[in-house]
Amino acid sequence: MGSILANIHKTNFEDLDIEYGGINNGHLKDWYIYLKEGQEASSEWVGLLKENIDKLYEWDTKSKKATEILSKETVISHRNLDPKNVMWNQGRPMIIDWESAGYINPVQDLIETAVYWSDNGSQNIIEDRFLAFLEGYKNNYGELQADWILVLEAGYLGKLGWLEYNLKRSLRMGCSDEEEQKLGTTQVKETITELKQYDNSIPTLFALLNKEQSIL
Repeated sequence: MGSILANIHKTNFEDLDIEYGGINNGHLKDWYIYLKEGQEASSEWVGLLKENIDKLYEWDTKSKKATEILSKETVISHRNLDPKNVMWNQGRPMIIDWESAGYINPVQDLIETAVYWSDNGSQNIIEDRFLAFLEGYKNNYGELQADWILVLEAGYLGKLGWLEYNLKRSLRMGCSDEEEQKLGTTQVKETITELKQYDNSIPTLFALLNKEQSIL
């Protein structure tokens, strides 16, 4: 999959005549608004959100700063190439669900995707998988240099956007369907947990990237 991601990054999309309008890293979110709305609605995630709200502001600020810097170099990519978006036919992959495709920094996309494919299902990184993904990418794409802390901090951004989207669903902001609300509530709790686990994994990922600098 590392090699496949490299192929996507190397693809020339000029014939599609796609206008580059920059990378939209969104606005700094006012998490206290959602906390207040959640308290008024007695939402079951209120305690978890309140407990982590200072961290959410910290991660939001870091990710937007990192993404702004990284946006100076971009490629067009899938941007959500996790295992659920790859179907296999006799060992051959078929990539689906391209609705998130767009411009992204290639190294940011590489690390986020490598994390997807090396997760053991409990937000713990399997070192051999992570390094194999990087090696497959490097063998196809070539050498890359990056500020790894900056790249890893950019990794909060997508998760924070998903959290905000599900807070709105849970609070029925633009959502009137009861099943959608329940799903949003579940996803709020899961996403906050995933953010905390990702934050805890950053030192491990940084150490791996430094240890295996020769791979990249």
